Amino acid sequence: ITVSRFPIEATRAVDNNLITEIDTRDLIGMKSWIFNAHLPCCDNTAGRLAESDKAMSFLRDRMSQASDGNEEPFAIFLVGDMNTGSSEREMLTLIEGSILQTHLHGPAFSPDWDGTGLTDVAALQTHERRLDTWRSLNNRSNASRLDYFFFSDSLLLSPRSFVFNSRRVPPSFLDAHGLTPADTDGSDHLPVFADFRRRSLPAPWAGRLLHGSGWLPDSWMGPLFFLDFPSLYSPRHGWLHLADSSSPEGGWFFSPGAGWFWTGPAAYPWFYSHNSRQWRRF
Repeated sequence: ITVSRFPIEATRAVDNNLITEIDTRDLIGMKSWIFNAHLPCCDNTAGRLAESDKAMSFLRDRMSQASDGNEEPFAIFLVGDMNTGSSEREMLTLIEGSILQTHLHGPAFSPDWDGTGLTDVAALQTHERRLDTWRSLNNRSNASRLDYFFFSDSLLLSPRSFVFNSRRVPPSFLDAHGLTPADTDGSDHLPVFADFRRRSLPAPWAGRLLHGSGWLPDSWMGPLFFLDFPSLYSPRHGWLHLADSSSPEGGWFFSPGAGWFWTGPAAYPWFYSHNSRQWRRF
């Protein structure tokens, strides 16, 4: 099931999987294509390969349709229970677009808009450096990673992600958040969470793209970190907040120490202080 608070524009069933197109332009400035997967289990490798080929051939054709029709690129997400390990052949299909049965489903392709593969969020459990998302409820030492979150990192960043296992967190954490040790026992799979934001930057940095970590290392203002935009972090100036009214010429920033000030690419390292009504130098 795919649930969205944004308009669902189209859906398509591919075997036991669901493809959904959602209008997320108000959130990230572009639409989203989501492949919600539950691939065949256990020894049914042939079934996983066939369903992966079908889903990715549909994505290839949809991307081609968008390019031919001059549509804006859309965000791509492949999520769900893949029922397989990261080294299996079906992972090449899902990440790299390496379709195996080309005689049935057409040629291989690159599933991200920049000609590369998709990126694995690789979320870790909150209190342990573990990737596993499935564990046997009868034998908790039997655990593995079966659930994945792939996305198009040419358009998006994932600054935060985690897997939550209520059996592997301190009692004090559970108490502080009103949780119990059994809260993730409703399924043998653990919930995987990920945040996403658009990779392109606001007007004062127009045309620049963030690194996958959220850093812009060589801006006119020095290195900047955009984890929680419109808040941003500067090693030189600390945490700053950028007002919505920014433009390519510059913008109003708020600093806990300096209050509101205006600066831009041509003015920096000078800034105009709202408090003193004077130009000052950082």
